[in-house]
Amino acid sequence: MTGATFHAERKIGAQVFVTELPARKCTSCGERTVSGPDLLAFDAAVAGELARSGASSPDALKFLRKTMALTAAELGELLELRPETISRIENGKMPVDRRTVALISALALDHLAGRSEMADRLRALAHPPKRRKRVDVKARVA
Repeated sequence: MTGATFHAERKIGAQVFVTELPARKCTSCGERTVSGPDLLAFDAAVAGELARSGASSPDALKFLRKTMALTAAELGELLELRPETISRIENGKMPVDRRTVALISALALDHLAGRSEMADRLRALAHPPKRRKRVDVKARVA
């Protein structure tokens, strides 16, 4: 095995994302292999570009959901949509509104950064905790 590169492409909707990934090339057959973590890093970079640009094509939304490792039912629960609605959106049978795109993008960016703030807020809104009458807070004083 020797060092080489691999030209990776992902077509999402009308966009094509490309990169060169490090690979190992077999000296006897010429086959190149890429490590799993490198492929995952490429997919994460693609998801980040899609989320930051507000991509709203059915393919883009499905790619973002899968990058977050969410089922249609799990995403539907966060967005208060039925799994069937998520499926219709991802299959281009139903238009998606800007708020849904913004939420999916924010969820994806949080996930890519290793955070869950947006998902936690959406879950809290769906199942609000009992409000306390007295809440002690710490004020930041200059």
